[in-house]
Amino acid sequence: MKRILMTAMAVSLMATPAFANQAKEIDGRAQLSEEQNTKLTVAMKDAGCEGGKVTTEGKNVVVKNTTCGESTYDLMFDSNFGVSSKTEVN
Repeated sequence: MKRILMTAMAVSLMATPAFANQAKEIDGRAQLSEEQNTKLTVAMKDAGCEGGKVTTEGKNVVVKNTTCGESTYDLMFDSNFGVSSKTEVN
């Protein structure tokens, strides 16, 4: 019985990092460093937008389906996190 319990605990501990990685992928910010993530959060706030799915295209960061006011946009940020394009999504 003790051996089964120890095995179950070991398996659950090994699975924890896998679940953490899945959460980062679902969040969409897995490609960004902590510093980049912070800069993106500030840039999004400055643009008056929130939410959306974050991806990267080369050195650019793209946020799809973000809400800015009452409209939805796809935003592209350059490598300095300045907005390089803002396209309204219908």
